[in-house]
Amino acid sequence: MSITTEAKGSALPPVVTGQMEIDPDVTAADLGVNADPAPETCERCQGNGEIVTDWDRYRHPHPSDKGDEAVAECPDCGGEGIIDCAVTPTAPRVRNG
Repeated sequence: MSITTEAKGSALPPVVTGQMEIDPDVTAADLGVNADPAPETCERCQGNGEIVTDWDRYRHPHPSDKGDEAVAECPDCGGEGIIDCAVTPTAPRVRNG
């Protein structure tokens, strides 16, 4: 493999030529498949873990309300505010061929 630049002082990055192949003993994790997927913020509750069930009561609580009468645990994330996503991409390890 060779690395060349088009012109000295050029704002362009170096140009890489040649052939690269993946190392045969690379694991799935090296190719971007993580065993532990990264958590993702729940879209339904926006990471709060709860959703508003009665906006009128939420905005105008009754004097005897304790504070949780107008909300419920988010059914999508179970009140955690995050959900697990399937795969987090990472750069694979390669060797020069």
